[in-house]
Amino acid sequence: MKKTLYIFALVLWGLVACDDGDPFNGQGMRPSVPGVSDAQIVEVEKAQYEPTYKELYLHWKPVAEELKASFLGTEVTFTTYSGKPLTTNIMRDKNFPQGYERIAVATNDPSSVIYRSIWRNEDGEQIFSDYCKLKDLGLEIKNVNVGPEETFKTMHMPEWKETNDFTGTPESDLYYNVVGTPPYGYYENSLKTVCGAMWFNENDPYRELVEMDCWFKKTNDAGIVAYVTGSGNTTIICIGQEAVHKLLTSPIGDARQEISGVCYHELTHTMQVNNLNAGDDFNKYCFVEGGADASRLICGGFTESERLTRAKKAVALAEDQTADPKKAPHPWLEQYDPSGFFIAWLRRYDGDFWRKFNYSSQLIASGWTFEAAVKLIFADNTTVAADIEAENCKSDILRGLWRVYKKDVESEQISE
Repeated sequence: MKKTLYIFALVLWGLVACDDGDPFNGQGMRPSVPGVSDAQIVEVEKAQYEPTYKELYLHWKPVAEELKASFLGTEVTFTTYSGKPLTTNIMRDKNFPQGYERIAVATNDPSSVIYRSIWRNEDGEQIFSDYCKLKDLGLEIKNVNVGPEETFKTMHMPEWKETNDFTGTPESDLYYNVVGTPPYGYYENSLKTVCGAMWFNENDPYRELVEMDCWFKKTNDAGIVAYVTGSGNTTIICIGQEAVHKLLTSPIGDARQEISGVCYHELTHTMQVNNLNAGDDFNKYCFVEGGADASRLICGGFTESERLTRAKKAVALAEDQTADPKKAPHPWLEQYDPSGFFIAWLRRYDGDFWRKFNYSSQLIASGWTFEAAVKLIFADNTTVAADIEAENCKSDILRGLWRVYKKDVESEQISE
């Protein structure tokens, strides 16, 4: 049967063979595993790298109809953001058909990527192609800002308005130094960047805004940096004057990073579409506020040192915090950066995790939870299954993944 699959693939799909044997020898990665078959590797049509999100996209050549059911997914080995090698299976999931024609790999080192194709034979068994080193394909990896330039290039834009209560002040000057005058072009580009991080393309259920009013006002609350609200068809994004005032003595680069990061966070709220159970508070807050910080991180709104400092603080928390009913029962359900950075980290197993996470709220009709979403997305991921089993958490997927995250964060060192 394996030879038959090879013949069909060669004739009908024009697939290519790459390196045989052990591609990891001498690279500090794991050795080759048994089970490599005669099946051929699926050919890459184009390779793109998104420098903002630090994601590599491998787009497959068109799939022959008679072979679609046999191609199950891709096994990818690469270097993660923390500098460690990882092998993960990114399966073609009927729940997320948007990702059928390509995979996303979360890495800042595209040259480290090695992959092989996963097939199903006539007996229903998984078989594998030989390995292929991406750098040996001869393809140019092109940098592209996916949201603004491709996936949300033509998205509907709201009618823009502006309200500034502090025109001519140092705070207003700093704000405009970052967002431009008027700020519409900046907000349009940032909105497309956020959408590109959150969703696959314009066919996904992002929210179409009718009118957007960009406020620069006092928030009248020392604890609120910015917020999103609305009235009728008008969506309001408010950047607080008080928060910008605190940045007046900061280097312009730091101020720009913070203001841009706040904008990414708030713009995520304008694009969030969910059907969450309002009574499921900690899961809801994790989705809404944790998700907004996940977007902010993915879009470059936190420095690497800030990310690692906050992540180390989060993983130092006790796994169970049920003594205080006002706190999330577990740190992975803490809103803002504790859950947000964890959500962003889960892209190591599937570069589209954040997109699938948002889309999961449409697929899980009722009773959406963080755990239910993760189980849906990683249902066929053998790497995730092995990792949580190694942590003795086979029946507690989030706890197991949090423990893997904790070890990864604790061992990471970053110098800027």
